Amino acid sequence: MISFLIDHLRSSVESKNVHICYWFFKSDNQEQKSAISALRGILRQLLEARRSVIQAVQEAAKVQSLDTLQGIWSLLIQAVRGGLSAEENDDGGHTAPVRHTVICLIDGLDECESGANRDLILLFQKYFQELDRPDPGTTNGKQKPGFMKLLIASRPENWIKVSIDRLKPATPRNGQRRPNYDESASQCCAIRLKAEDESGFISADISLVVRTAIADLVDQGFPELLFHEIQKQLIIRADRTFIWITLIIDLLRDKVEAGASRRELDEILKSRTVDQIFTEFLRGRPDAPKTRKMFSILLAATRPLNVEELSIALALTPEHSALTGSGEPFRPGPQSFEALEYDLVYPFENHIRSLGGHFIRIIRNEVYFVHETAREFLLDNKINSLYSLNAEEITPAQDDWSIVPDLKRCSWQHSFSYQSCHALLLDLCATYLYLIGQATHQNHILSDDQAILLDYISKAWFVHFAIVVNHISQWNLPYYHNLCHPKFPGFSIWTEGYWTSRTEVNPTIGMTNDEIQDYYIIKLGLDPRHFRSGRSDDDYDNDYDEDIDEIEDIKTIPDDDEYKPTNVGIPISQRELLEFDSRNESGAQNTGRGALSGNPTARNNHDFPLNVDKYGFVSLDFNIFSRHSH
Repeated sequence: MISFLIDHLRSSVESKNVHICYWFFKSDNQEQKSAISALRGILRQLLEARRSVIQAVQEAAKVQSLDTLQGIWSLLIQAVRGGLSAEENDDGGHTAPVRHTVICLIDGLDECESGANRDLILLFQKYFQELDRPDPGTTNGKQKPGFMKLLIASRPENWIKVSIDRLKPATPRNGQRRPNYDESASQCCAIRLKAEDESGFISADISLVVRTAIADLVDQGFPELLFHEIQKQLIIRADRTFIWITLIIDLLRDKVEAGASRRELDEILKSRTVDQIFTEFLRGRPDAPKTRKMFSILLAATRPLNVEELSIALALTPEHSALTGSGEPFRPGPQSFEALEYDLVYPFENHIRSLGGHFIRIIRNEVYFVHETAREFLLDNKINSLYSLNAEEITPAQDDWSIVPDLKRCSWQHSFSYQSCHALLLDLCATYLYLIGQATHQNHILSDDQAILLDYISKAWFVHFAIVVNHISQWNLPYYHNLCHPKFPGFSIWTEGYWTSRTEVNPTIGMTNDEIQDYYIIKLGLDPRHFRSGRSDDDYDNDYDEDIDEIEDIKTIPDDDEYKPTNVGIPISQRELLEFDSRNESGAQNTGRGALSGNPTARNNHDFPLNVDKYGFVSLDFNIFSRHSH
């Protein structure tokens, strides 16, 4: 709906003094659910549309930060209120300046991150309550500041309804005006359109969708009389739920393409709930183990993966499982890009569609679940749950996808553990980084195809680590900490990717190798002592949202196969906005601080000899003593 409105408004009302901005919140995407990223994205769109206000916003940005909700909101309002420039008001000054308008559309406010969502609503409230207060700078016929109109599409959560209702004007009662303790709020016009009150229109829309779909099926050769009753049943059973009718039609198309009896079609119509339809989608998947692996990756990914990235992740086999607490300490083994490429399945998109079927969508080369309810269907209701794995299930060479207790039964609903999904993706990331390290150690130059997954991993592997760190054995921590040591052959490659999207300056220049490793362990939150203090997983997520907030060049996330506006929903960064040097952070100091990496070389006043083996693991070089003894 919001996508349609954006297209409609752009074609009908957008002009030099009317600007359209938007944001799609998505709870399954770290950036797309971020309130700060939303305001950054809206600010970028507005600055691209009204370049005359850029200088004023840049000046304001010298004292306002893009890293806080209040800071970026202040900059956005500065851009909204900015007057028309001489170029924009090109009538030679013969008419009064036009008050420009920003129409902002927000989809899925209920999917905004917890905590920040309420702060965002409060900012909306404050803005509209102050909108018509006298502005001493705009009297005597001078141009009034620009203003914003806001359209929000959301599930009717109580806190959202209450917040919006506070903006409504007081209503008369017995001829008397009801007291309104915030008089300015009465100047705002807040309208709530209740979908539940528009059942007739919704039913009519669903009927139109059903008739169009049935006509397409009849064109494929199925008897029209047979579909007449099916069409009737679809409309009756839809219960004004678009997602249900969309999924049912997908199932019917599949059956008709393969040939179906009336009995088979009736069985589909008996799927009364969305969960039943999802179960039908996943029943009898031809490669259930690999499908489970793909779903685990999609559930844990901090942003939507494109087709190429997901294909490489599917071809990777993790060397270890972070949730394994026994056995020898983790160490990297032999890896090669030749072996990885040997396991890639072509064509990428066809393979992904064959694994996920109607449960996924590929939109502009990015892979999504068909709907937010699909994620809810897969994930265990207990977000902190952790399935125990038996020895057979955790053999990485064969069963790296095994993340549920009874896989032979192949149950799908609520069978994916939140932490197990992150553990799998963490180990895929670590395996890939060690693969890059070994290639670099052999003086191999990465091709563009081999580096496809690097952008994601360099910005996200430590986020997955933070979510499962409580379940990682201390003996296995060096396997992950080793990635942060400058002598690890792939270190400079992944850290370069990490810093490209950040606003601060890399402060590690001039540090020793051990200081650099300790810096990254602190910076990325890899010190287990930080986590083993009774904090909840929600706390960990909040800590690392700020790392993901800096990921650049993420498109606005669409919901379905319909066209969505592109290339203007990218959050703007402080560096892009200001175009002046950021303040240097002082280098991390090790004085009085114990080593965090567990590496004995990271001790003050010691310079131990180090060895980097052919697999990229950094350790003490004990052989130096035998060499000196001869």
